[in-house]
Amino acid sequence: MKVALAIKMLNILASRDIVSKEELADSLETNIRNIVEYKKELEYAGYDIEVIRGIGGGYRLNKESIIPNPKLKEEEKSVLSKASQYLNNRYDFLDKKEFNIALGKVLNSVYTSSDDEFPMIIDRFPLAMKNEEIKERYDSILRSQKSKHKVKIKYLSSKNKVSEHIIHPYKLYMYNLAWYVLAFNETINDVGYFKLNRIESIETLNDEFRVWKTFNESDYLDQFGMKNNGEYFDVEIEFKNPYAALIKERIYGKNQVLEIVDEQTTILKCKMQNLDNIVAFVLGCGDKALVHSPQIVIDKVKEVVNKVKLKYEG
Repeated sequence: MKVALAIKMLNILASRDIVSKEELADSLETNIRNIVEYKKELEYAGYDIEVIRGIGGGYRLNKESIIPNPKLKEEEKSVLSKASQYLNNRYDFLDKKEFNIALGKVLNSVYTSSDDEFPMIIDRFPLAMKNEEIKERYDSILRSQKSKHKVKIKYLSSKNKVSEHIIHPYKLYMYNLAWYVLAFNETINDVGYFKLNRIESIETLNDEFRVWKTFNESDYLDQFGMKNNGEYFDVEIEFKNPYAALIKERIYGKNQVLEIVDEQTTILKCKMQNLDNIVAFVLGCGDKALVHSPQIVIDKVKEVVNKVKLKYEG
């Protein structure tokens, strides 16, 4: 009860300028003596509450220190540092700038000159498009999604052709480190996927839309990605080190099974989607990957390898 009333008192102080002890006591339905105790508790927690004396006086919360000045333990400082590095390297965390400003204010109040230097953040694989541009697109589409307004976009397809579409944004999601919007596309009268960094312009229209009654998100998305993004294949791929060890760290498809042959060899068995993506995945491992099945994947890998070989020989 004491904690709840102290928090309620904090909310009152945060929403106003100067509040008398009498007003606080009335709002919290308690006596003035308790108000003094709640003030001490909040100050102990790190909040700066100023006493204004005289007529019209009372308590005033320092809004600049609305986040308290906590006495952090070394392991707590370490956790903050790790969290910062983690979030700044997440492609799906779009509020990095705001986060770093907020965290900086906290750290300025808890780190002293004797503390270790705050760790450098290095993004090993930065996006070609600035995070601010992705966030701008994300926020624009999210607003239209929530307000149920149609959006006109100019979109660069995988064939490198720009076309105009009117879409009804249903859901924003991340797939393979890229942001997408699942939307009904008036051009094809069906639901489709649009990659945010391929959208060249966005215009929110006055026209509102309604989500199809027959629309079911699970028909288009699951934990393995986009269901309507190519055929699924039952694959069996043999990996040699270093991929024999690395392949154990992730889920690559449905019904995944790993067969550990020996210290140098691991066989991956699962249902993977999209022939071109599977081939790219295999070739990305160079001569450390060997497809056992299906034959269509083996043939496609051979075809691509022969084309690459001819280019270099030519």
